[in-house]
Amino acid sequence: MVFVNFFFIFLFSRTMPRIYKKKLGTREYRNYSEATVNEALSQVVDGKLSIRGASEQYNIPYGAIYNRYKGTHMRKPGAQTVISESEEKAILKSAAKCSDWGYPLTLLDLIFFAKAFLDKKGRVVTKFENNLPGVFCLF
Repeated sequence: MVFVNFFFIFLFSRTMPRIYKKKLGTREYRNYSEATVNEALSQVVDGKLSIRGASEQYNIPYGAIYNRYKGTHMRKPGAQTVISESEEKAILKSAAKCSDWGYPLTLLDLIFFAKAFLDKKGRVVTKFENNLPGVFCLF
């Protein structure tokens, strides 16, 4: 078992997380603040401005205001997370408690920790084989 832990630590500790660089000339995303969108949306809801007028006045894309007004496309872009933010904090809090007790956890231990958490909750994640998250889920 010690060899297996050492093998996983050696194998995956040298793996760098992926860093994506934006290509030149690509479209810019979200060049506006949340407060600006909320202000523009309140103008639209009050009937003071149309969606097109708010888009031009606040320099926000028409689609962004329209989708917020209609309540569509409210999820984050990309693949949705399996574990919510509060569940992730609970797992990390438990891992920190193990560290306080003098038992530091390896990456493999954290993977099994997450599996036990999902099994205890009764959640079956079809993305994971045997409800066991992969190493790249930790980064």
